Amino acid sequence: NGAALNLSDSTIESRSVAVNADAGSRVRLQGATILSGQNGRDGGTGVKVENGASVNVFDSSISTLGNLSHGIHALTGGGAEVRGTSITTAGDTDAHAILAEAYGRVIVTDSTVATSGGTRAHAVAATGGGAIQADNVSIHTQGEWYEESTPATSITDEVLDGELLQRDEAVVALGGDLGETGRA
Repeated sequence: NGAALNLSDSTIESRSVAVNADAGSRVRLQGATILSGQNGRDGGTGVKVENGASVNVFDSSISTLGNLSHGIHALTGGGAEVRGTSITTAGDTDAHAILAEAYGRVIVTDSTVATSGGTRAHAVAATGGGAIQADNVSIHTQGEWYEESTPATSITDEVLDGELLQRDEAVVALGGDLGETGRA
């Protein structure tokens, strides 16, 4: 059934993955500060949840630095619930704030998401059966945030109404004009 971890009002600093929930484990972070990654190094993800594990992140802060350094990364059936949390990423390539892939699921509410860096630094991305539900999330991206666009200097949006974002093929990122549906 996996292990359980409850962490309150604490700071975690790591050069690689700060919190890795795997194999059915359960993690609850309340009032946590997570600092992960380092410039010039890959894989400094803040919270990684996979293989049926679950993570709750409430009233916390996650900051990552480096390529492939995602804020929240849910995959292979892992699930995360994020509420009242600030997530920031800075990396030249694939430093997504929230990434759901391979049937990973993320529900994020009342939170702030920001990315900066070079190519594919998506604020919110779902691929390979992954799904993200966002409600009242403020998104700010800088850099080349979307593969099919020209480089943007700054994009800010509000995601409301709990739209489910799901795509089985290409990565979907939020940014720019969301229109009335809240979907990219």
